[in-house]
Amino acid sequence: MAKSNRAGTRQPLSRERIIDAAVRLVDRDGVDALSMRRLAGVLGVEAMSLYNHVPNKAAVLDGVTTVILDEIDITPATIGPWEDRVHAIANEFRRVALAHPAAFILLATRPVRSKVAIRAFDTGVALLADAGFDKATSVHAIRAIVALHTGALLRELAGGGSSLVERSQSPGVRARQIEELQAGGFPALAAAVPDLATCDHDEEYRFGMEILLAGLRQRLGR
Repeated sequence: MAKSNRAGTRQPLSRERIIDAAVRLVDRDGVDALSMRRLAGVLGVEAMSLYNHVPNKAAVLDGVTTVILDEIDITPATIGPWEDRVHAIANEFRRVALAHPAAFILLATRPVRSKVAIRAFDTGVALLADAGFDKATSVHAIRAIVALHTGALLRELAGGGSSLVERSQSPGVRARQIEELQAGGFPALAAAVPDLATCDHDEEYRFGMEILLAGLRQRLGR
């Protein structure tokens, strides 16, 4: 009788439950850990039961991507100068991606099906058009921002700074790096070792956005 009661109170399987479980699995163990068999195990069902709600693993990955991108909030982009509003949209993509680091490869490679994310892109293009940019320049600008955003996050999530020198706060290590670069005939890099050996990812991202937006302002002025 107890077994029957547990079965009676079990939450029915649905696409939403499957995708939510997949998001949790990817967040915890990474994209490579996701399989239909393991997902079924998490949900306490047979793998074949999943196919009544999702056609294949690709559909699950798309669903995970959509659920994560649906967390974007473009409310901060509703007021202020166009530069601040575009920056706010980019920051939201960055915030959401950093909240799901193990899933970032999906955000960078899967088709964008989230209406929330599409609305964010639409808002960005509209902001640039309203600022006075033509359609082609608006598209180029959005692509440049996406490239900066993706590259910065890939480096950050990989734990990287500069691949030219070892990241270290040790004076001894820095001194050795400087000596090696000078001996190798790279004086400019040797002089830059103190900066190359450290990396504040938030600051790097802000710097890139400021340079990009400054270039757009200059182009608009012309």
